[in-house]
Amino acid sequence: MINRAIQGKEPEVFEYFLNTSKGVRWYQARIALIDNDRHSVSISVRNITDRKALENSLISAKMEAERASLAKSEFLSSMSHEFKTPLNAIMGFAQLLEIDTEASLNEFQKQSVKEIYKAGNHLLDLINKVLDLAKIETGKFDVVIKPVEIKPVLEASINLVKPLADLKGIAITAAYSGCENYCVAADQIRLKQVLLNIFSNAIKYSFDNGMVESSCQEFDGWLRLSIIDSGLGIPLEEQGKIFDPFFRASNINHLIEGTGIGLPVARELIELMGGNLGFDSQEGKGSHFWFELPLVHAGSAERMTKWITY
Repeated sequence: MINRAIQGKEPEVFEYFLNTSKGVRWYQARIALIDNDRHSVSISVRNITDRKALENSLISAKMEAERASLAKSEFLSSMSHEFKTPLNAIMGFAQLLEIDTEASLNEFQKQSVKEIYKAGNHLLDLINKVLDLAKIETGKFDVVIKPVEIKPVLEASINLVKPLADLKGIAITAAYSGCENYCVAADQIRLKQVLLNIFSNAIKYSFDNGMVESSCQEFDGWLRLSIIDSGLGIPLEEQGKIFDPFFRASNINHLIEGTGIGLPVARELIELMGGNLGFDSQEGKGSHFWFELPLVHAGSAERMTKWITY
């Protein structure tokens, strides 16, 4: 090391340890030429045992946290699968009771069966979202990236959530002109899932007879899709938690169905597709959620075959 410092004319810095009567001790040494003298060097050494102990404890804590997170995700995935089998049976029998013509139900029984099916469907939706989140966290979630035309996906998503909007008298407007002929690099199924999550939230947390607007904007090789609602908004002090799983803002009426998983899953999916998701919100005046995905040109089949599966 001394020879390297002399020959290279640059200081050599390295770490080493010694076994002492008090245990292992770590040191950091620095060897440097003295005033460019070809034969004289200075050597300084400092004890870094405490720093090494802290580094090792941080590494151990990080590894333990990662193991715990993996165990949690695997547990959620396993338990969610176990829940789905009996739940599907409950929902199936509820449907059989509803359509049984030989032993028809009275009005009270019909309403009860509808409530069973509604609750089961809500629980199934929760389980599916937990499964998605667990798969993403364990790295077992696949997305197929290829050019996807944004307008048809946006139209299909709006058509699916329109019945929910109609129940509250909410008008959905879409500025399709900003989305014409644009393709983004995305997984079409997952992109639709993200849109449905954001649109559903915008409708659920909007005031009756309100409005939900969507629009597209191109910039610097990206396409930004915005969804703006005239709803409850998110309290400023709680906006940093909005993407935490199972979090629901304090100003939300808890009679409104929701799990607090849709947004975390949506953000993870957008990031898996190489994009970004964000929002602006003002309590009592509504929210603006947006996501950005890379623009691509789908002019030839050859170009489309170059996209890969993650």
